[in-house]
Amino acid sequence: MKRFLSVLSVLVLLCCIPARASLFDCDCPSGSSDATLNVNVCWLGTTYVVPVTVCYKRYSPPTVIGECNDDNLAQHYVIKIKKICPPVGSGIPLANLIAAIQGKFDVCCGNFFNYSIPNFGDVACYMFAIPKCWRMVGICWEPCADSKCCVIRVEYENMGPLAPCVRTVMEICSPLGDCTTGCTTWECSYISTCPCP
Repeated sequence: MKRFLSVLSVLVLLCCIPARASLFDCDCPSGSSDATLNVNVCWLGTTYVVPVTVCYKRYSPPTVIGECNDDNLAQHYVIKIKKICPPVGSGIPLANLIAAIQGKFDVCCGNFFNYSIPNFGDVACYMFAIPKCWRMVGICWEPCADSKCCVIRVEYENMGPLAPCVRTVMEICSPLGDCTTGCTTWECSYISTCPCP
């Protein structure tokens, strides 16, 4: 009887341990902050202002994140896209919207966090968690309920006066499986140039 109670106590304890947040499961990092910001999106000769909701976390000191990080490099920021609300009737493709959001945070483009790499050899490391499967809810794109996240790791480096900010996509980790019916698939990718002024 005592042995049975001991086993039962262990099982109850295990059940009560909270699951670790996973970027692949589209969880926001523990202790992250939410932010709603306006992103300029250039489409067919017009610049649209698009409200976007994200969660993000700054790691100080930089911290090794175990997911999509074969090099075990410490990260400065993790950013997850939660909601995108383009103007009604604008017709901006989802891929263009996400590219513009990447550009907003990209250190070599919009540099939303004003992260400084002023000296030769300075490096900033960011991770992006972006849902693969999306649906329109009202006028906004939101992740489908069962969507996994693409996890993208990007390094920005100061390589001298002629190249003060060089972007290198270190890893793109794509979730397996297809999106469910009624969801729109975003193909995991990262910008190679700044998408919009």
